[in-house]
Amino acid sequence: MASQLSRIHRLYLVISVSLMFFLAEISVGFYTKSLALVADAFHYLNDLVGFIVALVALQISSRKDSPKELSFGWQRAQLLGAFFNGVFLLALGVSIFLQSIERFISLQRVENPKLILIIGCIGLALNIISAIFLHEHDHGTPIPSKAVELEEVVTNDEASSAHKDHRHGRHQPNKTGHDLGMLGVLIHVIGDAMNNLGVIISALVIWLASYGGRFYADPAVSMVISFMIFTTSLPLVKKSGTILLESVPSGVDPSDIQHDLELIPGVKSVHELHVWCLNQQKSLASVHILLSDCMLSEFVRLSNTVNECFHSYGIHSATIQPELVVPPTATADKSAASQAVEMTDNTTAKLSSLQEFISPLSLSDATLYRLAYQLSQTYKTLAASSREQFFPTPVTHLPTGQEKGRYLAVYVGLFYLHVGFIELPGGQANRNGASHHHHNHNGMIQPDRQRVRRTLEKAWPIDERLKIGHAKDLFSWIGNCIAEVVQDSMRSESETDTSTRELVTGISFCFPIMQKSLDEAILMPTGKGFGLESDLNLRQALLDGYECHIRPPTSDEENGSESSESEAQPRSRTAKRRRHFSLPKLRIAAMTNDTVATFASLAYSIKSLPNSRVVMGLMVGAGCNATVPMKLSNLHASKTEFIRAQDPSAKETLVSTEWTLRRSSMPVLDMNLMTRWDKEVEARSQRPGFQPLEYMVGGRYVGELIRVIVLDYFTRVLNTDRDVLPWRLLEVDGLTTDFLSLNVASASPSGRDDESLAYELTQRLPSTKGWIWNAEKAGVLRTVAAAVQTRATALIAAATVGLLSCTGEIQLKNPDSTGEDTATSTTSTNAASSPKEAETKTTTLTSSRRDWNNGPEELVVAFCGGVIQNYPHYKDNMQRQIDRLLVHGGPQEGGKSIFLREVSDGGIVGVGVLAGSVMGGIEGIVGSNFLVK
Repeated sequence: MASQLSRIHRLYLVISVSLMFFLAEISVGFYTKSLALVADAFHYLNDLVGFIVALVALQISSRKDSPKELSFGWQRAQLLGAFFNGVFLLALGVSIFLQSIERFISLQRVENPKLILIIGCIGLALNIISAIFLHEHDHGTPIPSKAVELEEVVTNDEASSAHKDHRHGRHQPNKTGHDLGMLGVLIHVIGDAMNNLGVIISALVIWLASYGGRFYADPAVSMVISFMIFTTSLPLVKKSGTILLESVPSGVDPSDIQHDLELIPGVKSVHELHVWCLNQQKSLASVHILLSDCMLSEFVRLSNTVNECFHSYGIHSATIQPELVVPPTATADKSAASQAVEMTDNTTAKLSSLQEFISPLSLSDATLYRLAYQLSQTYKTLAASSREQFFPTPVTHLPTGQEKGRYLAVYVGLFYLHVGFIELPGGQANRNGASHHHHNHNGMIQPDRQRVRRTLEKAWPIDERLKIGHAKDLFSWIGNCIAEVVQDSMRSESETDTSTRELVTGISFCFPIMQKSLDEAILMPTGKGFGLESDLNLRQALLDGYECHIRPPTSDEENGSESSESEAQPRSRTAKRRRHFSLPKLRIAAMTNDTVATFASLAYSIKSLPNSRVVMGLMVGAGCNATVPMKLSNLHASKTEFIRAQDPSAKETLVSTEWTLRRSSMPVLDMNLMTRWDKEVEARSQRPGFQPLEYMVGGRYVGELIRVIVLDYFTRVLNTDRDVLPWRLLEVDGLTTDFLSLNVASASPSGRDDESLAYELTQRLPSTKGWIWNAEKAGVLRTVAAAVQTRATALIAAATVGLLSCTGEIQLKNPDSTGEDTATSTTSTNAASSPKEAETKTTTLTSSRRDWNNGPEELVVAFCGGVIQNYPHYKDNMQRQIDRLLVHGGPQEGGKSIFLREVSDGGIVGVGVLAGSVMGGIEGIVGSNFLVK
């Protein structure tokens, strides 16, 4: 305790001397008008603060009692004081450096250098005395340590022998060392002494020299002192800061400790190993150890060996948590044959139990057909009566395939933003007027992938903070991303003059929008994770976000020649830099949602043969939506007024259904197809009840649904304790659809066996409580994932068939009646009377071609989206479900079939095509009808 009091007394002395000298120096500085002395006086004031911090830290650390909230007492008080001392020193160095630069630029005359010299000498003497006091104490007083010595640890011979061959060496911790708190004060005093020495040197130069540049001595010496302060204070901040951050002790590698622990007999594995410094002398550790076939009494012996391992690394306080493996329940006298029979019986029973458990996910063909019929009737009602759903888009004509040009395309998806340039080559027809196609091995029509060229395309993940924040922040970020791609384009084209240019732009969104013209869009209520307000003008928001990148030179910059010569050069550089980053304006030609863009993309890329038509656009990704062409007469009059006003001759338009919303999903609810697991996922969603169908099929929710079902089965059927399960099974959204697609759903036809899947899950979904994945448990996850995927594809297939029945493309019979009058009517229109008329007249979008007699007609559904494109077997399962629904209802007129066709990145390609269609219409290219030839 005497050493502590002596240390405090010395600090009191240093503080008193520094305070008196501060008052004297600042008085002389103002009297002589010496900036150097005034600055040095304020540096002393800064030092006083540091000394006081060190004094308070010492007094606190010497207390025997401490608040209950501080379980380690005041052991880090001196470290905290040292850290703040170092920060003050860094601030001091920066201040001196900046003042030195200022004096080099604006040289000042120093008056009365003799008085400055006297004050500098007095300050130097006082600082030397203080440094001697502190330095003597810092080296002469040993640092008491409460650490347990290695020799005091009681270990038995067996533990030592089990531990002797490990990696580490036997080293003793240092018994003495430097105190970082007092070291900070010592560095403070030495820095002040060097500062006084600099003042003395500069005063001598100014006093004795006679040349005009003698006044530069003051800032030159000050700059040297600032560098010295940096070199002394940075190590102090670094060392104290790393200890406060609970870093690993110097010279200790946790991987070496883990290696040594795992070599101890009886230790199966080691995890949750943490090693950190409490202060300069004491290190702590905690570890979880999994013991194989070890009784509790044996752990006492093992703990001695574990403690010895930690002691050898200088760690004398360790918390060890054992985890014992439960021995197998099978008795040793069972024969191998009886065990095999029992295992087979248990596996069969549990498999049967699992199938029964997930049976609510199964949907029969009859149930799906009834659902498709009821959805068809619901869609018809909503189209004709609802003013909130089945909104028509301004797209009344599809691309002709003759569009050409280069257009900027933007797609705002649910998780990613895509920006790039779409280049349309124009007409690519052969001499007979047929489009370029080729057939795959199944005889299906394949697109000519060279018809659309994508350049300079980039993608960025959309941060969750932007999605739930203000619209201004989101669209400002979108504007920055667009500007980045535009700048890349300008660099590649070596373009500098952008004052008269405009970039024709198309943009598509993943969320629902309402439009009265193709170049404008208003946001509708959405449940896709965006916090944007409804009724947001998306066109204006996008232009506002990009506006800051349109910065023409100011009038002052253009008239810079009239300025003085000293100002002309920097102004010229500013104007040049602004011209370099001034970007062309955006001319928004098309705005739409991603399903409309997907429809347009396939219609442009594949000009259908006589027996093939694009009748629907489908998006199955994080969310789900569909677009179909519908007759204006089948829509509520208030929803089509703007179309009739713009194009009185229009008969049909593309309609965005938003079919996952509640009113569209009512048949799903009425038929009680939502399970208790679906309702649990819905309850945790951002807007419960807003879009029931999406909670059952959307990629954003499928992973969570599978997690909920698997967790329910493990805990309720297998009676597994929740605490031992992998944390990703316990945490909301712990399983994602991407993870399941890449690791659980097999992409090969035969699939991988459950043993290999169990090994992979052990690596990717580990448990910290000893719970291990095996083939049976992995099979549960695989089976549930497959059942959820099968149901999702079945529901979307039923919705697809129901929507095409709503538009009159196919017929569905009322499952409650067998009469022919219950079949949904198929709207037909008169086809062209001759091939010549077919080339000159505009026919309708939904013509069913009753006069076609050269083979079955193929109704093409253009699909896009991460789930349907990338989830293994998703598209094939959905196609199979569609085929079964059509077979269940009997043959269609003309042998019609529905065929799914992929459109890669339709959200960004299609909106570029629509922008080209708009510009083509302006330039005189007549758009084609929806019955693509």
